[in-house]
Amino acid sequence: MKKHSKILSESGFSVIEVFSVSVIICIVIGIIIFAVSEYQKKAAVGTDKLNLITAKNLAEVNINETGSIFGNDNLTYVGYYDDKSNQIVADIPKGYNKYSVMIVDKVMYTGAPGTMVIRITYDGKNIKYDWVEDH
Repeated sequence: MKKHSKILSESGFSVIEVFSVSVIICIVIGIIIFAVSEYQKKAAVGTDKLNLITAKNLAEVNINETGSIFGNDNLTYVGYYDDKSNQIVADIPKGYNKYSVMIVDKVMYTGAPGTMVIRITYDGKNIKYDWVEDH
């Protein structure tokens, strides 16, 4: 009868057992890495969606109270949502998107994370939202 080689001792693990355990451990680590990556992606997409919802609510409240998004009487208003101050500002703030793809009203915008801001345009009747680059 042929003896199988043992790694540690006579009562140790066989080569096939060590190989199988190693493969299983690698698969589990891969699954964990994939799950964390997907979670981070979904969190980034969610953050961008929440920023858009906040910008929409802020613009609608300002328009209902003052008739404009800035409190001035221009005919067309263009403002940018600033996530740090939570206000609509006239100057483009530093980009704050967390993910590279943003969707507004079924229109897809793409840009590297940290380079896009929400632009709000109001023509006296309609409010339009879109993502633009911060430079």
